[in-house]
Amino acid sequence: MLLLLALACTPSEESDPLLYDAARTGLEGANGPWGVHLRTADGGGNPPADVFVPTDVAGAPADVGFAAATVVLIQGAGVVPTRVHWLAVHLASRGAVVLVPHHAFDAADLDVDAGARALAAAVDAGDVDAAVPVGVLGHGLGGQVASTWWAEDEAVGGLALLGAAPADDAPVEDRVTGSVIAIVGSADKVATHDHVVEDMTRLNLIHADVMVAGMNHYDWTDFVSEGELARDGAAAADLDAVRKDAQWALAGWVDSCLTSSVGTWPFYRAAHAELVDGDPCELMVMGG
Repeated sequence: MLLLLALACTPSEESDPLLYDAARTGLEGANGPWGVHLRTADGGGNPPADVFVPTDVAGAPADVGFAAATVVLIQGAGVVPTRVHWLAVHLASRGAVVLVPHHAFDAADLDVDAGARALAAAVDAGDVDAAVPVGVLGHGLGGQVASTWWAEDEAVGGLALLGAAPADDAPVEDRVTGSVIAIVGSADKVATHDHVVEDMTRLNLIHADVMVAGMNHYDWTDFVSEGELARDGAAAADLDAVRKDAQWALAGWVDSCLTSSVGTWPFYRAAHAELVDGDPCELMVMGG
């Protein structure tokens, strides 16, 4: 076990998990128009963070044409960062800089400041513009950690809960500005849709609840173990299809609520209106 933990926190070499392709629009596909470069930033005595940056045809950081967001993605308990890299690549290919912090013992609840440290380090390194909007995403237990960070830090504009509900002790009731979306699968037995929706009533701002038909809790992650499946609902028969629905709900929220782009949220709502309850951007549009 100690060996596995050590390997999980070992910085990886720089790589390009997705190359720029002018023919890829991203409107309906798995990825957006930009390439993606990945490097693992030194944690300076703390666990490192994976940094995903959109790139252009020359492999340089892309000028995406609008004030793209910075997104911090916090994975759930016992989930190594590589298991959510697919989602980080998707968001970076749409223009966001995505940070995936590592956690000591892969336990986000034992290292609750990892996301804030990763963000501060990325600003210092010049990977992130301190003036751009910031959103924090969390899957499972990572969503509880993310909800506390968002509730206590007005500088974090948006919160996305992925198969997660706000932490019981997170003061989410106190926040009246910002944007929140919860995306949960209909087959999720770890964080059921009914439970998530009930807990979201604690929020005192407009938010969106999205249910993805056929998705379970661990469809958000790669390399699922038999033990995880044993406590979850049935895995999706078509993983690519349910992930497409989930990532487009998420990408639409990022575009429309965290950036200055026209956004894909209206496209998502037009195609999947039955999945969406509420408009997560209304307060921000009103200047709230």
